This record gives sequence, structure tokens and C-alpha cells, in this order.
Amino acid sequence: TTDKHTQEQPLTKQPSGKSLVGHDWVYPDMENMMAAWKFMDDGTFNVSQKMFGGSTRYGKWKDLGNGKVQLTYDDGGFVKGTQVKATDTITIISKTQFQLGSTIYRRY
Repeated sequence: TTDKHTQEQPLTKQPSGKSLVGHDWVYPDMENMMAAWKFMDDGTFNVSQKMFGGSTRYGKWKDLGNGKVQLTYDDGGFVKGTQVKATDTITIISKTQFQLGSTIYRRY
């Protein structure tokens, strides 16, 4: 029998939501940060952004498979009285990038 733990994972394997945990994810970069994400291993996240005069949103993330992660915001889609999305789906492009809408966030 072959020990599954010693076999190398194929490179074609899609990254999962767990690859987001423990890193800072920023746009466009650390020097000119407009938004920063943090994902925790308990399935929660927060995102701080300079939009709307600066705000932080909190929520829960769920791995949907195939490099997709669903985000559900705790604020129900209201930021400082402005209606925004209550849920989103991000696409993990690589170990160091994910995309939300047309924006690509990088791992630091």
C-alpha cells in the first residue's frame, strides 16, 4: 500500500480556502494599500478598505471547491448606510493571488 501523506499533490489541484488563512491579502500592494483581507481558520474573515471613507467588514467564508470561496458579510450588506453586497464569491488564482470581481488581491 502507498502512504497518501508522502505522495506529492498534483500541481493541477485547485487551491482551497485554507490557503487564504494566515496571510495578509492586499490591493494593489503594501505601499499603496486600498484594501486588506485577513482569513482565519475558524471560517471568519475581515476586510479593511479605504472606500466609503474607510471601513472594516466582518463575515464568514466557506470553501465551495474548484478554487471558489463564498463570503457572507455580517453587516447584511450595509456599510455606513450604503447598500453593498451581502455576499460575494472569490476565485483563488494561485497560492499568492485571488480575484474578487475585476480586482486581484496579492498575498503578503
